[in-house]
Amino acid sequence: MFVFYVATVASMPLAGLVKFVPDDAFYYLKIAQNIIAGHGQTFDGESPTSGFHPLFMLLILPIAAIFEGSPEMAVRAMVILCATLFMLCAVVLSRIINSLAGRGAQALAFAAAVTAPSLVFVCIGGLETSLSLLMVLMTLHLFIKMAMDETMRSRDSLLLGALAGLAILARTDNIFLVPAFMLGFMAAGPRSKRWLHWRNLLSFTLPPIMAALGVALWSYLSTGAPYQSSGAALSVTSQLGINSTRGGISELAHSSTNIVGDFLVRAFQTAGLPVLVAVLAFAALVFASMFSELVHIGKLLGRIRLLLPLLAHSFFLAVFYAVWFHQFQLWYLAPASMAAVFVCSLLFVGLAESVSEIWPRSARQVGALLKAAIAVVIIIAGVVQAPALLSTGLYPWQPEMLRAAEAVQRHIPPGTRLAAFNAGILGLVLGTTVVNLDGVVNNRVLPFLARRNLDQYLAMAGIGAILDYQYSFYSFARATTRAGYQDFELVAELPGTWHGTNIWACRRKRGAFLEASLVRLASGFYPPEHWVGGDFEFRWSEGDCSRLSILPATTDVDLELVVLAYPLEVAGHHGQRVTVGLNGGRLGSVIMAPGWHKYVLTLPAGKLTPGPNTLTFRYRYTLCPATDFHGGGNDRRNLAVAFRAIRCQRKKRSMAIAAPSSLFRGTSRSAESFTSCRAFSTAIPSPAFLSRPQSEMSSPMATISSLPMPRLFAICQTACHFSPSGLRTSSALAPIVRFLTMWTFNSSVVANLPSAS
Repeated sequence: MFVFYVATVASMPLAGLVKFVPDDAFYYLKIAQNIIAGHGQTFDGESPTSGFHPLFMLLILPIAAIFEGSPEMAVRAMVILCATLFMLCAVVLSRIINSLAGRGAQALAFAAAVTAPSLVFVCIGGLETSLSLLMVLMTLHLFIKMAMDETMRSRDSLLLGALAGLAILARTDNIFLVPAFMLGFMAAGPRSKRWLHWRNLLSFTLPPIMAALGVALWSYLSTGAPYQSSGAALSVTSQLGINSTRGGISELAHSSTNIVGDFLVRAFQTAGLPVLVAVLAFAALVFASMFSELVHIGKLLGRIRLLLPLLAHSFFLAVFYAVWFHQFQLWYLAPASMAAVFVCSLLFVGLAESVSEIWPRSARQVGALLKAAIAVVIIIAGVVQAPALLSTGLYPWQPEMLRAAEAVQRHIPPGTRLAAFNAGILGLVLGTTVVNLDGVVNNRVLPFLARRNLDQYLAMAGIGAILDYQYSFYSFARATTRAGYQDFELVAELPGTWHGTNIWACRRKRGAFLEASLVRLASGFYPPEHWVGGDFEFRWSEGDCSRLSILPATTDVDLELVVLAYPLEVAGHHGQRVTVGLNGGRLGSVIMAPGWHKYVLTLPAGKLTPGPNTLTFRYRYTLCPATDFHGGGNDRRNLAVAFRAIRCQRKKRSMAIAAPSSLFRGTSRSAESFTSCRAFSTAIPSPAFLSRPQSEMSSPMATISSLPMPRLFAICQTACHFSPSGLRTSSALAPIVRFLTMWTFNSSVVANLPSAS
């Protein structure tokens, strides 16, 4: 049956394959293609990502290289690879059962694993599921072997830890194997003291800890964030209330309990073994054991005790996804489903042995006959379930995304930058750049989702069209700061079935970019600070040069850059001169007036180029508060100009084109009257850190006592609302979370992304 399942799926055309291969598997293949092409670990060719598991990616790279021009053949190869890994899982499973209950149980468990269509289809779906499950079962097999041999040497525990480390590299959530096997050590009975010796514990825990730190280091070096973007994306969607329950502790506990229960029930169903079957088997075992003085009950519990690490690992996964993410995918169920196969196989074997004891003279023959009968029933159950699953697949809605790809070519102009929340199939099939919007394989969008500024990311990334299900649009509308997707218009609606919604093809409205071209802070700016009393935020320039990256909406007309700035002055240093350059050429200079003023800079169309343009501000002098101000303290930053707001827009026709020497035009408008520009600001992305007395706001001659001074552990407020773990922190825990997440979220993610403002 297993060969039939694999051959049927692998022989399907792409429209059939996508019913069994989830969208996330297409992320793997597209990222592998980009790695082979020399673009690095990225899905869209630009944004770095760590939303995959490294050990499985190493196996995918040869497939991407061999079938570079044929996505359909590449997907088939992934299915065959995963099927091979799953067959190895079944072999290891049968060896474990053989060591626990003999050959009769071995055949029964093998049949249960390879004939359960749901479990097979989940594991051959092109993801890391089979590889992860193989590493987990190999670790369990070694543990059981050591337990039955009653040995636990440092060398054995080191090997056990090495297998656990490989399991973490195969799938990061296998980190729960460490506490799960700790429980197994404690349940080892008389051997627990020897197994819990500090040398054995150190030998076991060291490899998985090194593997976890290795994954974090790899992610940090490649993306600037020490955690995988796929897990962070789940955390963000949880914070936004997408696929989750929001409310107090009681609501969270009730929801989590329901999800854990559903997780475990679905695990039995995926294994082709309804929970009712296991309950009835256990009841029959108890009844039969009455005739054999409960001998087999004790033997069964002794066997299941050796499976405690796998059972605990499955439970930890269920609780983790229920409490932190409030959701789970089918492939999360694989360890729990395999645990269900183990438990039910042992129950059936125990039942057969207990019943055979009723006829002592022919107990062996009766037991073998009962085991064979149970195996036949399991196989028949799989055969009965298979036709329906082969017809509908696990993901019956995904072929609709293939049809939606055709709509892109009909309704969206060529060269338009396309984005989608479920971007895997589109990115691989279309062969063009498709930007992922839910953050699974796009680290750069995560801070925007966390701050509910998705519409701002759409503008900054130059997204011209979005294609996805209405359900995704509605869900992620919570991540927008304005009224939904007001810059986009619906150009096509295709029939869909996912969550009962259709597929929308939306295109950016004509002229939507003209009033707000894309501006990003490139370098030469300190982190955002707060001007207390003025209730606004700003950034100091860093060093003698600051750089902006401007992506113009059009290069056919002049643009204007509007800046609200404040020069830092002290006795002997007045009249800050700022020299402006564009793409390596000089535009002009301006002497800034004391205090907050608005300056308008004309960007001539003839000097703008399609794509990013580099604008530089060079300052005549910089001041160091520690040396240039009385009582300067330890602030040794080199400051020149404070920027409150920056925006780029189409030049208004009523304004004459300024001469090069007067490209900046200063006004006396106060800071308070300029607040309407905050919607376009690129210099105000984060909440308050610093303080300044209200009485000294208007003074251009600032002493060091009135300068904003950094706190020791300042961190963006978003780190308190969005952390890698997805945990919502209370006000009492906020300072602790700020301290612990400073270097993990704010410093490593936000600082390495385009400015969100």
